[in-house]
Amino acid sequence: MDVIDTNELHRRIVARFAEFASMIAGERKLTREGEVFRVGKHGSIALTIKDGAALFFDHESGQGGDAVSCYAHVHNIGVGDAIKMLAGWVGLPPNSDAEPTQKHVSTPRKERARPVFPPMERGTRKELETLAKLRSISVHALLLEDDLGALRFATLYGHRAWILTEGPIAQARRLDGGLWAHIGDKKTYNLPGSWGSYPIGLDVAKCYPSILLCEGVPDYLAAGHFIEKTKCMVRWSVVGILGAGNQIPDYALPIFKGKRVRLYPHLGDKGAGIEAAEKWAAQLRSAGAGLVDSFSFEGLRKADGSPVEDLNDCTQIHPDDAAELEGLLP
Repeated sequence: MDVIDTNELHRRIVARFAEFASMIAGERKLTREGEVFRVGKHGSIALTIKDGAALFFDHESGQGGDAVSCYAHVHNIGVGDAIKMLAGWVGLPPNSDAEPTQKHVSTPRKERARPVFPPMERGTRKELETLAKLRSISVHALLLEDDLGALRFATLYGHRAWILTEGPIAQARRLDGGLWAHIGDKKTYNLPGSWGSYPIGLDVAKCYPSILLCEGVPDYLAAGHFIEKTKCMVRWSVVGILGAGNQIPDYALPIFKGKRVRLYPHLGDKGAGIEAAEKWAAQLRSAGAGLVDSFSFEGLRKADGSPVEDLNDCTQIHPDDAAELEGLLP
């Protein structure tokens, strides 16, 4: 399997930062103020290096992040494509693993037909802000998922819904936070034909050295929220297993080979989340993953004093417990 070393990619971009800024500017005006490059007539996009990391901020859109997300933002492409293009620009070849498993990654279970989902749209700014408030997640983190094509919106059964989707899976939740009456008042609705066991985030994870493995859609988005807060998105990718009862499918396991993986076991629910994380950790180790560990929510409180039970709860952490989240990312 071809894997790009994103840490080395980032180092090479930093070493050629002036050239990178010029490439980002294209035909637009590029100015420099000390260590800060500004792109555009009004200098709306600022690029700089801080603590060894190449960062940007677009003052018009409010988006920011690292060099890879800057390239993706400017060219309106996904992060995975941005990584591949920048790797070509800096002359960074992929590392090739042994031959056998690649065919299973792009076309898992060839005998099973992939579903055709109804039309979905990118969310409006208002919809993204509504979802951000509903899940206590930054709009910028949602914009990254929007850029990846993983977050989409549609009207289903008379309700506006937000949908996490990739390949053969599309799981919907109501934007108003309500329940789906047509399936017995459930929170989540897998669109017809969805492969319920398919992990969200597999395609992008192939390009990253470290993976945050989460249970469920809310934690998947929360992981992106905490990554976005670091403003350095080249280190971690997120994979979401959509249900504690699911195993990591055989076709997905090769993606984790040799990689750093952190799990976030859910508390409550009679220990189902912890059992699921232990099951997944055993699968990962057997498949040759690198260091595999877990972050514990034991003893953490939300702002209202109730216990933290999952990663999404950490977006509402009690101020007195906030310091405990310093080790949230590996």
